[in-house]
Amino acid sequence: MKQHFGKVLGITVILSLILAAYAMSGVRQDMSINHNLYIKLIGPDGKIKERREYHNLIVSAGKNAAVKQILGDTSGGAQPAKFNYVGIGTGTTAEASGDTALQAEIGTRQQQTSPTFPATGQGQVVISFAAGNGTGAITEAGLFNASSGGTMLARKTFAVINKGASDVLQITWQVTEN
Repeated sequence: MKQHFGKVLGITVILSLILAAYAMSGVRQDMSINHNLYIKLIGPDGKIKERREYHNLIVSAGKNAAVKQILGDTSGGAQPAKFNYVGIGTGTTAEASGDTALQAEIGTRQQQTSPTFPATGQGQVVISFAAGNGTGAITEAGLFNASSGGTMLARKTFAVINKGASDVLQITWQVTEN
């Protein structure tokens, strides 16, 4: 009985050491994607009035569309379009995984036709809501793949940013693969 217990213990220790060595070897690579939202409110004089940074929620529909883009799925017709449109709104309900649109979108969505790639595994969309576009008490933003409708990839709600009629709201949506 003691011999049997000793063998089981020995096998357990060996398996634990193998698993620990495997975990430390770096052989396993998990893909993790982070999205960050950077907001700047710029006054008519060109000076930054407010600057904010947030981590945001990737919604379920956005996750599905992103996976279809990566794998080239065309089962629903065309492959989903790239996410390079930003919308803003005045909704205050917290973001949730089931969201498919902003709660109260205002202004015209802005597009960056050529996203930039500042580092390995990193891309970003930088847009500006010019004076007169999206004026109001802004409390939410979303990243989309169309100028209207379409699929929303990410959404974030935040404390009010009061965008005056002469202000410019610059939004940078950064995607980083870790």
